[in-house]
Amino acid sequence: AGEAALRGGPRVRARLALAWGRAAQIARMGAEWREDPDARVRANAVESLWGRRDSEAVEICRRKLADAHQRVQANAAVGLYLAGESEAVAALWRMAQSSDAARRAAAAWAMGRTGDARFVPLLGSMRRTHPLPVLVLRNVVKALERIRAACEGPREEVELGAWVAAGPGPLRADVRAAHGDGRAVEGLTAVDFCLEVNGH
Repeated sequence: AGEAALRGGPRVRARLALAWGRAAQIARMGAEWREDPDARVRANAVESLWGRRDSEAVEICRRKLADAHQRVQANAAVGLYLAGESEAVAALWRMAQSSDAARRAAAAWAMGRTGDARFVPLLGSMRRTHPLPVLVLRNVVKALERIRAACEGPREEVELGAWVAAGPGPLRADVRAAHGDGRAVEGLTAVDFCLEVNGH
């Protein structure tokens, strides 16, 4: 269809050029918004990438983990999580350990957006810290509610097989997940697994 449009008459090519120009302009605006001086604009520009798994979106989210503002960092971590990138978990863990209350509150909010039950123990420990700022407490409670809601509903039993190689260097885990009838579980990403070693 694209080639046919390129070979089409002037009217078709003119409309195609206009649509292409608008798309390019939107892309340029998105890039500009991600560098805007206002953190809310940057955060929203990063949030617009949620759900994308392409390398460009993943790389942008990786870069925005280093943004100066916690809201942008949190949105970048959620974007990476939704793209199936396990570094999102580590990023949220680091934010939750921050001495800055606003950063901890943003981490709690982001954990709630993932709906991932692996964060429940961490949110519980955040709730027990003293002094506990109201903003952090509010976001922790909301996050726990969202995770609880995400975990409700029918569940399917799956069989897991795991092989872990421990030694010098990074820990490597090879995991297989299958339905009861032996069919492989499709669509799993790194964030769908949680590996605990010696309580970590």
